[in-house]
Amino acid sequence: MVPQTISRRLAEANIKSKHPFRALPLTPEHRQLRLQWCQTRSMWNVTDRQMIMFSDESRFVLGTDDNRARV
Repeated sequence: MVPQTISRRLAEANIKSKHPFRALPLTPEHRQLRLQWCQTRSMWNVTDRQMIMFSDESRFVLGTDDNRARV
């Protein structure tokens, strides 16, 4: 099969692709809980902060095609 055939069949079935959710919208309760979480940690000292490990999953696109997954 060629990509055009697949695209045509999906269009005939009225099936469209969509970008996956990045994050669910926050409810007022979620916002309040996040604020409380931050406020409790705002007074941490250096020793407390050294126990946390951060991971960065940022993505950078230098070209025009970012090959994002569509579902």
